[in-house]
Amino acid sequence: MAGKRELQRLQEELDRRETEISALQQIAMAVASDQDLTEILQTIVRLTTQVMGCPKAAIFELYEDEGRMIIRAWEGLSDDYAESSRSVDLQSLRAKAIMAGQAMPVANIRDEPDLQDVVPLAEQEGYRAFLDVPLRSRDHTVGLLSAYYAEVHEFAPDEVELLLSFADQAAVALETARLLRSQERRIAELASLEQVGRAISGTLDLGELFERIYEQTSRLMDTTNIYMALYYEESDEWEMMLYIEDGERQPSMPRMKVGSGLTGWIIRHREPLLLKRGASEFLRQQGIERIGRPSLSWLGVPMLLAEKVVGVIGIQSYEEEYAYDEGHMRILATIARQAAVAVENARLFRERERRIAELAGLEEMGRAISGILDLEELVERIHEQTSRLLDTDDLYIALYDTEADEISFPLAFEHGERRRWLARKRGQGLTEHVIQQRRPVWLHGNVRAELEARGIEAIGEVPKAWLGVPILVGDQAIGVIAVQNFEDELAFDEGHVGILQAISRQISVAIENARTVSEMRRLNDSLEETLGRQQQLLETIRDLSTPALPLLEGIILMPLVGHIDSNRAQRTVDQLLQAVQQYRTRIVILDITGVPVVDTMVAQALVQTAQAVRLLGAEPVLVGIMPEVAQTMVSLGINLAALTTRSDLQSGLEYAMERLETLGRRI
Repeated sequence: MAGKRELQRLQEELDRRETEISALQQIAMAVASDQDLTEILQTIVRLTTQVMGCPKAAIFELYEDEGRMIIRAWEGLSDDYAESSRSVDLQSLRAKAIMAGQAMPVANIRDEPDLQDVVPLAEQEGYRAFLDVPLRSRDHTVGLLSAYYAEVHEFAPDEVELLLSFADQAAVALETARLLRSQERRIAELASLEQVGRAISGTLDLGELFERIYEQTSRLMDTTNIYMALYYEESDEWEMMLYIEDGERQPSMPRMKVGSGLTGWIIRHREPLLLKRGASEFLRQQGIERIGRPSLSWLGVPMLLAEKVVGVIGIQSYEEEYAYDEGHMRILATIARQAAVAVENARLFRERERRIAELAGLEEMGRAISGILDLEELVERIHEQTSRLLDTDDLYIALYDTEADEISFPLAFEHGERRRWLARKRGQGLTEHVIQQRRPVWLHGNVRAELEARGIEAIGEVPKAWLGVPILVGDQAIGVIAVQNFEDELAFDEGHVGILQAISRQISVAIENARTVSEMRRLNDSLEETLGRQQQLLETIRDLSTPALPLLEGIILMPLVGHIDSNRAQRTVDQLLQAVQQYRTRIVILDITGVPVVDTMVAQALVQTAQAVRLLGAEPVLVGIMPEVAQTMVSLGINLAALTTRSDLQSGLEYAMERLETLGRRI
């Protein structure tokens, strides 16, 4: 009888072993087949329940880098349980045991103090015991196989070994699927990346280039929230070139300093940053100011060209942790490397085109202002030509007069309107600072604080950005050309400094020439005005030197003073004859008391004057002949017999009155 029972036990053991071997063969065949991984894993959990005699089983896949395990297949468990077990915390006791590569048999869950938190869920699902075994591949845990029992169950060593055999097959299936997925993903990535390279290398327009990068990146990963930024090394700032949030294109943002946001962190460290969870915590730890909404997952990579940072590409998820992994980082980094070359080429091309346009504009400016010598017309033409190269809504030209120590403003625009700024004495303003320094000054950000730090007086409205360069003639600063912006502190960059310097060099000689010509014209006008006044004074003096003075009715007196030349003699005759006719003169008294020298020419002039007076019906009387003059006239043989003469004016006047009385009686 005992032998019969032993034979029956051996037969049952043989049947059990055959069942186990058959199940393992089925699992091996499933693993080696072309079935989908989910189907393979589902076969394993189904056979686990059949062979192990448990009503429930499940397989979890481990994502160690994400800190979680995810249920992949189950048998006998409710959908609610499966949904709640989508993610298993790796810090739990069960997970720690599996991570260590150890089986974990639990005969009665209620007797385990460390598992009391899962008792409600176990009672809901109707199990009291379970056996967890790790899925190991190449000495690495890749998952977990669990068998659940409705009643208390003491697990024998052969049961643990059997479940481990099932787990080994499941591990092979998982690892094979992972390798296959990785290989297929890598092949797809390489093909897509090749297409990305072709797509973005075909344009030199920055705007179009970023659109293409966005389109191609969207083929490889979720770009619901993505941005691309350019880095400007000269100003240590970055600018958002493309910004997509929740699938919607967002408006452009102002430039930001590198100290701002995770983008600045990547630029400073020149390395990728993958935050699978806790992006806000990383910001707090690093002391970085957050820009925009807090994200649950974040990935950013630098666009690197050799060691130079060209820009940054970033993606983020606001709803899901562990949205990105090292694979995403690898893909995005590869795209960023390709994009860096294309972006730099586009920037160089844009800079080249900009430089060509600037040179053409400067050449056109040179032609436009050449030959203009009127300062007012010149500054108008300068403004017109500068507007082709810069925003001139807020621009002015200041000129410094060293002699007057005065600043004038022949051209000023503010908020797009032409202004008339009065000249002022040289003070401590920005304009004077540029003239004194004789080099460009570029201020942006807190301009008022910059002014205070440099001891510069704030004159008028303080802008958010200011750029001024000196107008130099040789080593002398004759003025300043400046632009300013009252709204955007990042309105100017190094390129604008170069343009304004080039404009300054172009206009300096023209302005100096115009100032010189203007000064010459002013001096000429002043000289002409002075000469005019002198001419008028001379005429007055001449008139006063030969006045025809009416003394009494019918008598005029013409006193002669000073030297008499031929011109003066002629004017004397002309004035005298006009006076004779005007006053209906009968007697003309010529007084030569003030004539120091009477030579032949003077004597002849007196004779001719007397003859002309007689022709108009008047009688000439010559008075004031000094003794030395009389002696000179005798020695020269000058005959004045035709002239009535008297010694002085009084006797001449007496004669004239007597003569008028005689003439009156005759009438």
